[in-house]
Amino acid sequence: SQWSEALVAREIGAGIPSGTSLYISSSRPIRDIEGFAVARGGVETFANRGLAGIDGNISTALGIASHRTSTIAVLGDLSFLHDITGLIHDEKINLRIFVIDNNLQW
Repeated sequence: SQWSEALVAREIGAGIPSGTSLYISSSRPIRDIEGFAVARGGVETFANRGLAGIDGNISTALGIASHRTSTIAVLGDLSFLHDITGLIHDEKINLRIFVIDNNLQW
């Protein structure tokens, strides 16, 4: 299959192990997971919504992960870059971040 946001959403939704927490950033990632992933149990899901939806996504995901055994975050490229300083920490936190770069040309 050719890469697409729909394919990424389906694969992440299906491949997350039960007992994992999932944080999904606003804009395309939350819409894609909702629209293309198959609903299932065993995954605790989180999202937040700021004024523009791109503020503090890494920091939010790290806060969730700091109190969970395993957490995955799905972020768009702009929301990732907007909070990249959230990665500056010295704690051992089990968080895997998937950044979806849809190669938008501005």
